[in-house]
Amino acid sequence: MENFVRIFFVVIGFMASIYIFTIGIILFTKNLKRVFHRVAYCALSGLLPISVYELSLLVNSARVGDYTWLSISIILLIFIIASSVIFMIAGIMNVQRSKTNKNNK
Repeated sequence: MENFVRIFFVVIGFMASIYIFTIGIILFTKNLKRVFHRVAYCALSGLLPISVYELSLLVNSARVGDYTWLSISIILLIFIIASSVIFMIAGIMNVQRSKTNKNNK
């Protein structure tokens, strides 16, 4: 049962991170509708409990010496942080781009 919970949180974390990463990359290239922003913010807020669980899994795996789960949780945490940063930077750039487009019209 414990492995099922671990696998569930890892899969959900990777799926949410991939969605946020994709929206961030798309935001770099063009404007998106508000619906995608809201869904991405929901996925971003959903990553907080997943990252807390992954941190506890990281600590427990390091204490026990289970290097498989330790490496999986490190990779997932790095991917969560990277996708969140890319989404935030792309969102800031998108807002600034839309402000300059409104000023030019």
